[in-house]
Amino acid sequence: MEMFKKSLIAIAALGAFAGSAMAADITISGRIDTGLNFHDQEITGHTDATKNVDQNTFQMKAGQYSGSRVTIKGSEELGNGMKAGFVLENGFTSDDGKMGQGNRLFGREAIVYLEGDFGHFSMGRVGALSSGLGSYSLVYGYTPFGTGWGDYAGAKGEFMLDDRDRFDNTITYRSPEFAGVQVFAQYSLEADGTEDAQSTKNKRYGALGATYNLGAFSTGLVVDTIMNKSTETNTEDSLGISWGASYDFGFTKPMILVQYGQNEKELGGWTSAELWDTTLTSDEGMKGYAISLGAVTPLFGGNLYTAVNYTDGETESDVTFGTIVKTADIERWGVAVGYDYPLSKRTKLYGFAAYNEGEAKITGVVSGNSHKFEEQDIEAGVGLIHYF
Repeated sequence: MEMFKKSLIAIAALGAFAGSAMAADITISGRIDTGLNFHDQEITGHTDATKNVDQNTFQMKAGQYSGSRVTIKGSEELGNGMKAGFVLENGFTSDDGKMGQGNRLFGREAIVYLEGDFGHFSMGRVGALSSGLGSYSLVYGYTPFGTGWGDYAGAKGEFMLDDRDRFDNTITYRSPEFAGVQVFAQYSLEADGTEDAQSTKNKRYGALGATYNLGAFSTGLVVDTIMNKSTETNTEDSLGISWGASYDFGFTKPMILVQYGQNEKELGGWTSAELWDTTLTSDEGMKGYAISLGAVTPLFGGNLYTAVNYTDGETESDVTFGTIVKTADIERWGVAVGYDYPLSKRTKLYGFAAYNEGEAKITGVVSGNSHKFEEQDIEAGVGLIHYF
């Protein structure tokens, strides 16, 4: 009799779990990307000889085409047109099995959301509107290589504003679509970790964005700022403007992405600190612009990706090292080509090659002396990506 009662309890518990699972509508998906990568790099002209490089590497590399991940999504209908849900996304490197994003369990994304006639509202860790990462990517769809395809084909790492990443403690709002237009707003109370009770001691992020789609035409705009901590050397807030557009002709899809930044921590693949041969004592970051032109073209059952990128920038103000005052001017350009071919609906082969060249000219305002260093990078990769 006792065994019969336990069986009934177990059956009832399983039934309740199954009912709640159906109501919650939970899915698990992801992708695994692994390949081989060759990189030849040469850096010359640094006054600090240890920063000059002439080397090439050949290695197995994960996440070249797109970062490997496991995604858990769930949602529940609340009635009256309202829905609650969540996204949990783990990033990992498939060549060694390690977790990514600083060893976080759900470092790629961890949000809970509510949506209805009012729009969509979420809280948690997620990509910035202008980062090209996560559920609210607004502008990196206007570059053929997005944020992937190795380190030098994609525009983000070496050409565009690179201080836009996944941020903690983030609130995001997305409006309903009206006549092809959607409006976005985002604010992070502390981008890099636990919030301090004094808000000026937190690295905060704020952004407004909008997208417009009309048939084959699409465009997106983001204006954002990073509010630096009062305890940092550079306490000035940054300003970023990102705009992109594309038009799908069917036989090819050309696209453009333009970004402008003021007081940026990184521009053209260099941080402002990396431009100097000694420790920074004061710095208001860099300002400049970047542009990417490219196209995606269907070819032989797959897709051909082509792009050219250019960046121009300078230090926002003179940088002081004791009695020495210096400024920096930077330029960078690059070209890239890639191709992917579907072996099935879930599996693709891919290959790419990229070349880029950069120059930074450092000038002593007081002494008048100057020097410049140059960087050249050649990268090529092949790999296999499987979606599940």
